[in-house]
Amino acid sequence: MSETEINKGLLVPHPSQSDLTEEEIDNLLDNGCMMINDILYSVEFEIEHQTDPFFSHTTRNGDGSINFFTMHYNGGGSLQEVIEESLNKKKKKK
Repeated sequence: MSETEINKGLLVPHPSQSDLTEEEIDNLLDNGCMMINDILYSVEFEIEHQTDPFFSHTTRNGDGSINFFTMHYNGGGSLQEVIEESLNKKKKKK
């Protein structure tokens, strides 16, 4: 069954693509790399295959600031509540 998924990350060009054999490239593709417009990329996911249509991701920075990225139903909680819940979940995991 198909479903909506959320992905966020960074694609980094593989530094030695021209030196790789086809077998090595196939192995990299089988293990998470992507070929886009004939360029091989490593994938660094920040969010991978999340299917929950409502999410919140937060990061506390060393200077005390907080990065946030949310999608939520505003009838179910305010932005402040969503961010606080996300930070509290991260605290519990530690």
